[in-house]
Amino acid sequence: MKIDLQITKDGDALLANTYDVTDADSFANACADLWWKLKQQTARTLPGADLDRGVLDHLAGAQLNLIRL
Repeated sequence: MKIDLQITKDGDALLANTYDVTDADSFANACADLWWKLKQQTARTLPGADLDRGVLDHLAGAQLNLIRL
């Protein structure tokens, strides 16, 4: 099934993308892809930062929204 996976925080979209999800592995891969994209954003905005911690800071208080397409 095709889904739109979104990460929002305080009503603002941090990231969104469409994925084909067929099982737990493909859903995990979709979530990992969003993590990687947030990590890349963190690298651009906070050079030299602990990137994984920066992603966790972005995700604190965020929501993961799944919309079936």
